[in-house]
Amino acid sequence: MSAGSQIDQAEEEEPEEVVERRTTYLELFFDLVFVFAITQVTTLVLEDMSVSGFARSALVLAMVWWAWSAFAWMTNAIDLGSPLVRTGLLAAAGGSLVMAVALPDAYADGGAWFAVPYFGVRVLNIVLSSASSRTTGHSRRR
Repeated sequence: MSAGSQIDQAEEEEPEEVVERRTTYLELFFDLVFVFAITQVTTLVLEDMSVSGFARSALVLAMVWWAWSAFAWMTNAIDLGSPLVRTGLLAAAGGSLVMAVALPDAYADGGAWFAVPYFGVRVLNIVLSSASSRTTGHSRRR
């Protein structure tokens, strides 16, 4: 096969069509819950403005950011059309809201109100990602 015929063959192949996907209201609600959680970190900072207070606040901020970014990645990679996935995302948003409300007391007596929903949200992320990848067989591309 000559170089010219390879070029002709490459020109004849059509590029894959890119499908535009719009953000759903559920995804926007989920993001709004995490915006609230991040603003709650400021309450934690204001309660203890020492170096150790800033370090603890930074740890909580990193945990919240990690949870949000994992879901943001997951919602871009899987199909949100499934009722199971939508229900799981709504449950995660509910758990994240409880976590956000409890965030100012994360290092006080109410720490379990932050830790338990956080753990549940992280486990739910893993379960939803695994279940979605098994049912679809592959990731969705943008």
